[in-house]
Order: sequence, then structure tokens, then C-alpha cells
Amino acid sequence: QAVLPADESVNSRTRLKVFLRIRQCADADTYADNYQSDPSDERILWVETAPKRIQSGLTQAAPERPFYQFSRIFDGSAEQWPVFQACALPLLLDFVRGKNSLLFTYGITSSGKSYTMRGNRANPGLIPLSLSVLFATLEAIAKRKDNDEEAIKYKPAQFSGLVK
Repeated sequence: QAVLPADESVNSRTRLKVFLRIRQCADADTYADNYQSDPSDERILWVETAPKRIQSGLTQAAPERPFYQFSRIFDGSAEQWPVFQACALPLLLDFVRGKNSLLFTYGITSSGKSYTMRGNRANPGLIPLSLSVLFATLEAIAKRKDNDEEAIKYKPAQFSGLVK
């Protein structure tokens, strides 16, 4: 089982990171021309717009080709583990160090949110992978009894006198 590295630091300059995971479609050829990622920068996605429109016999120029920048883009072939390493692992490291973290998915129906978060037995998603790494890390820290500074203390907010 994976355990969080003890000395790895997280770049805290960027507080909000936005990742894009493009769902693999059964008919990938149909949608292949709708977007293109920048080969020189895996964070930029170019979106193809509708072709020129003809209104009242006049040709209207197509709008500029918009692009969107993300912290990282995963294409349809991306496996769960690399997505976990990029999206959830840094947040998990912060969480173990006592910082607050939030991870959520956003998208239209059938865009792959549940698969990304839950996965399946063969390819667990971000939640099962996070729990696995979290509990393995807590177990590894608990075994280091010689260094009391690293000992994890649990203190529920309602029971201010209770410390385990």
C-alpha cells in the first residue's frame, strides 16, 4: 500500500487547482475534432467552435478559437492512479499535516464524475485510493513511537478533554 512521503512539500502558492478529465467516448472519432490539447503545454485545451454561419446571404466570420487553461488535463485514456496522484495526493498530504482540503467533481450528467470519485473494483477511484493511502499513512505514523512530535492526536471538537 502507498504511504504519503514524509518530506514532500506542496506548492501552496496556487490555492485552487482545476483539473480536466476528458471522458473517453465509445465513438471517439465523432468528438476527436471538437477539442485539441496544446502539445507544448499539457494544461491548455483548445476548443473548436461552430463553423461560419451564413445569415441573410452574408458570411459571418467564425469567432476566435477559444482556449482554456487548467492545472492539468487528462485525456480519455488516463488511468485512475495518475489522476489520484495529481489531484488528490497533494490534498491528502496537506490534510495529514493538519490543513483543510476540499476535492470535488463537477460536470454534466454522464460525464464520468462518479467513476472518477468511486471507480470500480478493478480501478478504484479517488475516494477509495485516498482512504487507502490515508489509513496506511496513519498506521505508519503510529508505528513511529520514538518520535512523539509526529504522533497523531485525535481530538473531537465536542469533547475538548478527550485526546487519544
